[in-house]
Amino acid sequence: MMRTWFCAVLVMLAESLAGQAFQVVISEVFPDPSPSVGLPEEEFIELTNVSGVELDISGWTVSNGRTTGKLPDSSVLLPGDIVIICSINGKAGFSRLGRTIAISPFPALTNAGDTVILSDQNNKPVHTVGYNEQLYEGVKRNGGWSLEMIDLSRACSRIDNWLPSNAESGGTPGRKNSHEPQPGTAPPFQLRHAWCPDSLSVILVFNETVNFAEALVASSFSVLPGLTVLSSEASGIFFSEVKLLLDRPIERNRIYEIGPVKLRSCMGVPADANSEAVKVALPDSVANGIVLNELMTNPPAGGSDFIEVYNLGSNIVNLQTLVLATRNNRGDITSPRPVKCNNRNLFPGEYAVFTPDAVWLQKHYHSRYPGAIISLESLPPYPDKNGSVLLATSDGKILDEVNYSENWHAPLIRVREGVSLERLDVNTASGDRNNWHSAAMHAGYGTPGYINSQVLSASGKEDVKIVPEFFTPDGDGLDEICEVRYQFSEPGTICNIRIYNWNGQLEKILADNALCGTSGRFSWRGENKKGNRLPAGIYIVVTDIFRLNGKTRRYRHAVTLGFP
Repeated sequence: MMRTWFCAVLVMLAESLAGQAFQVVISEVFPDPSPSVGLPEEEFIELTNVSGVELDISGWTVSNGRTTGKLPDSSVLLPGDIVIICSINGKAGFSRLGRTIAISPFPALTNAGDTVILSDQNNKPVHTVGYNEQLYEGVKRNGGWSLEMIDLSRACSRIDNWLPSNAESGGTPGRKNSHEPQPGTAPPFQLRHAWCPDSLSVILVFNETVNFAEALVASSFSVLPGLTVLSSEASGIFFSEVKLLLDRPIERNRIYEIGPVKLRSCMGVPADANSEAVKVALPDSVANGIVLNELMTNPPAGGSDFIEVYNLGSNIVNLQTLVLATRNNRGDITSPRPVKCNNRNLFPGEYAVFTPDAVWLQKHYHSRYPGAIISLESLPPYPDKNGSVLLATSDGKILDEVNYSENWHAPLIRVREGVSLERLDVNTASGDRNNWHSAAMHAGYGTPGYINSQVLSASGKEDVKIVPEFFTPDGDGLDEICEVRYQFSEPGTICNIRIYNWNGQLEKILADNALCGTSGRFSWRGENKKGNRLPAGIYIVVTDIFRLNGKTRRYRHAVTLGFP
């Protein structure tokens, strides 16, 4: 099977392209049939008629964007009918499992990720799905298991509607899928980013399929300052985009913001009004000011590397003009990996993270800004212990380079797997080992997509404080957590935080030889070492800090734990 990747596909996608009242859905795909656990070792695509009426699908096509196969004459689906689409070679094996239609050519499905488009006889898209291998876990990653749509009534939704089959044979071609729909909350609907195909148009990119009818209401959108939206419509292969036509051109070297969006997803969820403002502009022709800011080259088992960059300059940079690479032992630049992700701009002061496994990254680290995480087919091979990370432009200009070493980690970090190296000062030389440090424990040992936990403090001030000094973890939503907040003037501070009752008995160890950032916090919910709630009263929080140069300091604070 071919191995490829589609940058925009981070999770399984499924939505109607002809309208949200579509008639036929792609309900199961089988991209990696080998080794078989019971099914024929041939790929298939399953279609289900959800229209409630008889449909003639003769002349309809199935495509992966590279190869298109046409359904034969007399292809009729009764209400609720399920049909297996496969190659000529697969027909004999699948015919014993259900109604089967063989087409030639059959659009081969890549194991790593692909897009499948069902179109009618007029080449009008009816339904499209996209997938990637990150949906598989454990033994099912080895092959032989299909991917099933969980809930056909939510086929328009991009998120959390596909899983590997639970059938003993590895799939359910031609019959009801193995997963039962479960009640739950529709996923949040967020505007992720925006870009300009030309000076009079803006494309808004959402994380979920949009409501087609609402996307046509131009007054639901605004581009600030001062541009009027003349018309709007849903667009993109998954219809998770809205194209805006403006009354006058966007000015070069000017950054605009997308105003509040009055739009719902196909599942009826309003756009998140609390998300950060999305910027839009025409990118500059020169990619200056982009620096390496965080490196993960030694992930834990099952994890992936990531490289974070930061826009230190004043230019608006199209990420697709960037290339990641490394150097061999002779110093030659090797293994270049172009950043293949269409239409993403990096604005001044913003971060972008490149990784081959965005799903794993977002599960393993706190992801404040998922839109900053860019999935690539692969990264250059970065060794765990020592290596070179090189950032360049597509025309060969080197923007930044770091020759890293595992010895740059804090000496007290014994297990370095999963701990990123963070840059302390973007204005100081990248190659200076003193400008890099292990990410802090409170940040989960990595901060992909946002400010590093280890950043040099310009103020030089140090402080440890308790907020609030009286808290009541009683479930009313007010003052539920007590936080030990710290600010240190240099990275690499180690801290121990212990909580004692009024009689001097140790009740809770909040931090034990924890590597701190230059600022951060530890939280206490009023529980003891066993996780049981402590009685109301006054407690003493003792924070001991020490550094490798021998400096130590102790902070004592009283905090009152109250209950109704």
